[in-house]
Amino acid sequence: AEDRLGIVLLAAILLAAILAAWRNERISTSAAITSLTLLALLELGNVTTYSFPPRGNPNSLLKKLTDHYDIAAFLKDQYEPVRVEIDADELPYNFGDWYGIDHFGGYLASLTTNVARVQANTRVRMMYGVNFHVGRKPIRDDQVEEFASRSGLKVYRNPAAFPRAWAVHEVLTIKRDDQIGAMLTGKNFDPRRQTFIKGTAPELGKCDAQETAAVVDRRSDRVLIEANLKCRGMVIDSDTFYPGWVATVDGQPAAVYEAYGFLRGVVVESGPHRIELRYRPKSVYWGAALTALGLVGAVALTLLRR
Repeated sequence: AEDRLGIVLLAAILLAAILAAWRNERISTSAAITSLTLLALLELGNVTTYSFPPRGNPNSLLKKLTDHYDIAAFLKDQYEPVRVEIDADELPYNFGDWYGIDHFGGYLASLTTNVARVQANTRVRMMYGVNFHVGRKPIRDDQVEEFASRSGLKVYRNPAAFPRAWAVHEVLTIKRDDQIGAMLTGKNFDPRRQTFIKGTAPELGKCDAQETAAVVDRRSDRVLIEANLKCRGMVIDSDTFYPGWVATVDGQPAAVYEAYGFLRGVVVESGPHRIELRYRPKSVYWGAALTALGLVGAVALTLLRR
């Protein structure tokens, strides 16, 4: 901690020196930009690591990044949507980001509160549809070996993993966030047919007939689900609830519920439906409006000065 504090102080002093030299015209603008770029790279090293081992070093991550391509190829060849968890000691990098595979975990800049409070729960991981684990050995008794990599790691299937979308017909209510953990671990709670939310629960129908719900298209800001229910129910999308997600059912606006305290739920009537979820945070629109207002103001001030 002390050495990093020293680097921060040094970076602050260098930044002040560069700006002062530029303002006093002791260095050119191009030299100032170059100096600031180098300083930014120094600061990035401060928040990550100072250690950049050469390619031949056994601790280099470059070799590890190429050791597991056969695992990625196996996972991408699956007929179903894949979400994987990994042994971070064996794969000390963001495996999912590197290979373009859904990865539960990894190195993150931030984490939403609703996920942070439940991420260690095994049932929660299954509800997120984490259907594969990568490591040298299984971490749960029910995991089944599916693939052995040339690196010595293996891919295990989680048979208990939930699908990416499903429907429930019973909604319970809670009053506080600290009740979520107890609800999820309760022996009488079945998340495959029940959910819970804070606030007033919507009325759902009771039916036991076979139903379908499946994610047919998914991007970072859009999810498309096709569902066919026998009576009114809530379709669960196994992705994180967060303010800014909006939904339509057959093109008509619909409410998005924070199901289980961390997933997204949309109520639909009986019959076939097309559910579309899009990430449209109001803050982005406010930011765009303020930016446009600032540009208009800048242009107006320039014209007035002229």
